[in-house]
Amino acid sequence: KEIDNLQGTNLAVCTKTIKRDIEYLKNTIAAPLEYDRSEHGYFLYMRDWTFPELALSGNELFAELFTKRISMQSVLPSLKEHLETGLDIQMTVGSTQDINVSALNSVICATTKTVELDNKISDLITDAWKNCLTLEVTYAKSKSETSNRRIDIHALFLSDKVWYCRAYCHERRGWRNFSLHKFRSAQTTSDK
Repeated sequence: KEIDNLQGTNLAVCTKTIKRDIEYLKNTIAAPLEYDRSEHGYFLYMRDWTFPELALSGNELFAELFTKRISMQSVLPSLKEHLETGLDIQMTVGSTQDINVSALNSVICATTKTVELDNKISDLITDAWKNCLTLEVTYAKSKSETSNRRIDIHALFLSDKVWYCRAYCHERRGWRNFSLHKFRSAQTTSDK
């Protein structure tokens, strides 16, 4: 409690919780723990030990992979490569009895055409959103008219196959929705 008060955290737990956690580590996941009497605490005696990976059941794994396969059609370009890599890894490490890879490969997502986004701008938008950074953008108001804006992205959303952001616009001093495909350029700032 004293450390929590000094550091403004809320990490204090009771002794019973700590004992249950130690028992779980030792007995359920076989963590290499030993008690050090001189330090009055536990330590890992195998430095390279890591927590075991969470194993999903066959149906849980298939549901997750199915969902990832369907979302490939509409995910932001900045995330698509990572989603594909994650999908490949999960299909590789999953047991062949748990997942029918040919069934997953035959999933067809028939949708209307999605609006294309520039990969570089998509990366900048995603980075600014995740790291709470202000963006300087050039936004197409129409085919021939653009405007320069400073925005703080608070949410990303997909509506009718078009990606939008809900952002605070410094120029308008208010909240606006922006179509991501209308950004002609974007640059992150150091402002948060």
